Amino acid sequence: MTGPNRVGAERRGTSRVEYLETLRGFACLLLVAFHVVGDSPIRGLRLPADHWLSIVNHALHDVRMPLFAFISGTVFASFVPNAGAWRGKVLAKARRLLVPMASVSALSWCIQSLVLHNATPPLWQIFFFSYEQFWYLQATFVLMVAILTVSLLLPSRDIAPYALALVPIGYFYPLVSAWQPDVFSAGKAVYLAPYFLLGLFMRRRDLLQGMRGLDTLPGRVLLAIGVLGLMLVGINADTAGHSLLGSMLGYTAGLAICLLAVSIRARVSWLAWIGGKSYPIFLFHVLFAAGTRIALQKIAPGMPVLFYFAGGLGAGLIGPIIMGEVLIRNRITALLSLGIRSRAAGKPGLEMATPR
Repeated sequence: MTGPNRVGAERRGTSRVEYLETLRGFACLLLVAFHVVGDSPIRGLRLPADHWLSIVNHALHDVRMPLFAFISGTVFASFVPNAGAWRGKVLAKARRLLVPMASVSALSWCIQSLVLHNATPPLWQIFFFSYEQFWYLQATFVLMVAILTVSLLLPSRDIAPYALALVPIGYFYPLVSAWQPDVFSAGKAVYLAPYFLLGLFMRRRDLLQGMRGLDTLPGRVLLAIGVLGLMLVGINADTAGHSLLGSMLGYTAGLAICLLAVSIRARVSWLAWIGGKSYPIFLFHVLFAAGTRIALQKIAPGMPVLFYFAGGLGAGLIGPIIMGEVLIRNRITALLSLGIRSRAAGKPGLEMATPR
């Protein structure tokens, strides 16, 4: 699709946009790599905090899920104007997000508890509180329902004009994150909201195609330098114990990265292909990545860290893609594991959970 036709499809939200799918694929790489490396010296590859992979992993904290949320906001923009059908839309979101959250998180809990003998919360808690990566599905559901509800209450039934004004709420997240317990990851929904709303606003206002200030090489270079500076200062602030300052700088860097990424509009076919399979990757990557990493460490001990990293990363991408293609062939497994009620001809259905 080229020229005016592609632009028109992007405005209507009726067609997958290759550079957004490329970004989604890139976010998948970052997410799988995060769980392969681990977020502490006792998880994943169990690397010390000063190892370069751990440092990079920590630096990308404000890129991974914010980028997913930003892309989801651009796709969700096409649903907001018709918020009158509130009940049907909420049920569609529940099917697409909560059904896989419940079934796949229960599978993950069983494997960790029975096979790996890891300490886990009581089973019932994983359905109502944050658990592993599945918090994102809970938080996204809360966020989407909130946006649909607010849109329904507005005279114009359109939250887009107010979305940009709500983006700064991210600076208050460090205060909200202290709320415990975080029921249904509602606090984390506040964390995702600014990125989601920014994507929604830009898509609805056709700004994705009109990034004039950044749509030049000097503009992108300056923004990239600014982002890198914010990330480094934020890391230093966290290290020095100034967690509030570090969170605010990281949030600013996350917003800037979203703008930088969309201004570049990179189109990489293999990344776009991965982006189109992002939902099974998100749901199942930990099972494949962790299993492969553990197996490699037992079969080939003493190998370089990058050997285990590459093996876990590859398995965390390829394994879920194959599994998704198998699960989608059966109506019951497609519903329980991917939230897909039926597969229409030519409808991918494996992209990250922004219900169509």
